[in-house]
Amino acid sequence: MDVSLKILMFASDPAEGKKLNIPGEVKAIESAINESPLRGSAELKVVWNTGYEDILFEICRYHPRIVHFSGRSTNRGLILHGGNSKSRLLDFGRFAKILNAVKEEVELLFLNSCFSSARSKTIVNEIEHLISLKGYADDKAAVMFPGFFYRYLFCGYSPWKSMELAKTELLLRKIKAGYEPEYAAKCRDNIWQLYNENSIK
Repeated sequence: MDVSLKILMFASDPAEGKKLNIPGEVKAIESAINESPLRGSAELKVVWNTGYEDILFEICRYHPRIVHFSGRSTNRGLILHGGNSKSRLLDFGRFAKILNAVKEEVELLFLNSCFSSARSKTIVNEIEHLISLKGYADDKAAVMFPGFFYRYLFCGYSPWKSMELAKTELLLRKIKAGYEPEYAAKCRDNIWQLYNENSIK
């Protein structure tokens, strides 16, 4: 298969207690791919139990155009898996340095985790398009929203427009509950071009 669009998803939920429904989120994104014009030329790769050292290496190994993080975070950074079943914080400053190292490849970053918009200005300096969350992430919305977002993105809409359409999908289903995605761009005039002449099969 000639893969023209690669999505790399990092999944991390090391906290004890109730687990996030990350498998449901993966299924929603896969359904968005299968229902889109890109179904023959897009691919989702998931890195489960993402650790501190995984992010840079997996991006360099897979060469994704889109990076998606699903898990937990604070206003300081992403909560990743550490050794001995413990968690480890990747602060947003170090995360921005990782993004700077791969900025020629990664165009869109989706942080589907609580408080991930806290340092959006720092992150968006290193990435063309950013979707992040303000405040807490309702679990049901956190599963459904990415599927809606990618459904419209894969139909050719811009990241901002795809976010707005996905928010409308949640409203139509009366799912609100504090889930507040935000869009930021490195440059106001950034243009998202999904397709090239070989993208649609």
